Amino acid sequence: WRGLPAYRWLIKERDSSGKVVKRFDVTYILEPKRLLEFIKYFVFYRRSRDGVLDKIVARYNQYYAAKKAMKRIDEYMKGGGKNRGLIWHWLGSGKTYIMFFIANYYLDKYWHERPVIFFIVDRRDLEEQHERMLTSIEEKKFKILFKKIESIRDLHGLIRVMKESEVRGGTIAWGVYLTTIQKFRRGGGRTVSEDEREFARGLLDLLRELGEEYLEYLRVENPEEYERHRRILKELDDRGRLEYLVKLGQVKGKNILLLIDEAHRTQYGILAAMRKTALPNALAFGFTGTPVFKHERNTFVEFAYPHRGEYYLDVYFIRDSIRDGFTLPLVYHAVGEGEIGGEGIRIRLSEEELKGFIEEYMKARERGIDLTEQLDTMYK
Repeated sequence: WRGLPAYRWLIKERDSSGKVVKRFDVTYILEPKRLLEFIKYFVFYRRSRDGVLDKIVARYNQYYAAKKAMKRIDEYMKGGGKNRGLIWHWLGSGKTYIMFFIANYYLDKYWHERPVIFFIVDRRDLEEQHERMLTSIEEKKFKILFKKIESIRDLHGLIRVMKESEVRGGTIAWGVYLTTIQKFRRGGGRTVSEDEREFARGLLDLLRELGEEYLEYLRVENPEEYERHRRILKELDDRGRLEYLVKLGQVKGKNILLLIDEAHRTQYGILAAMRKTALPNALAFGFTGTPVFKHERNTFVEFAYPHRGEYYLDVYFIRDSIRDGFTLPLVYHAVGEGEIGGEGIRIRLSEEELKGFIEEYMKARERGIDLTEQLDTMYK
């Protein structure tokens, strides 16, 4: 972090009335147990492109976000029902490092669970950026396991190994992987380029095949369970049989962690559905600086639990970044990512106002109202 401003350590607490109070106090991180954890998981070295060895020390916003993600992971691994979270941090706040802090902490803490970690991006330039950063970190275990998935064939091969590991238990599937969401595409569609078509059968075909292989495994190892599935399949039509086989072929392990960058852009349609179909029980954390509010593309619904009062797992607004000296002050009108009403909008509200807005949005959505169309009137 050469050239960045010095910053203080922020603490958020609730007073006797329940109101959130912020104060700066570096002694928070100096509590012995907390300090040892911080040194182990939040201080690293990286080798820059010019060969200089830099020390990476987490900022308070990165630390709190990673800790909240680990708390969610711990609860889920112990049987909890929440397996996703939205980390909404402003542009330039170091989200890639947060992803690394979470991945490395998870890898170390749950090593006995044979963890599989995916860094998922949606553009080649982001893939290259993540690869440069992740391979520059001087952390031996992480570097040994890290690999970029180069093709759809590589991804399919990895999913096959993960399924075999789940079923037979003998194959070791753990690892840290970087991939683009586009590699989760379906087979047979126009989105498959010509040079990939020969091996891009798509996840549905792969999962069906894995389902058939799982049935064959049961026929030998557990004939009673095999006959139960066979009787069910006989009663289904062609589509029903396909869906049933795909579910049998799913990788159902909870030891899979998905860290999804720019989660507001591609995590809603077919590609995201394929990802969730292949890995239905995976932990998924979405990272964005600009969540989307559209009816059919809603980042809060996709990664948070707004119906249960959780609109994000952690947030670091632009005003926080300006206060800390990482962003220059800006004065701006509401800015649309694309046209307003098309891709969604970006708005500047306080944390409490934002929660109120999202809550009202969810109620309006249930009534069939597109609240984003009313924003210009509401916030003039």
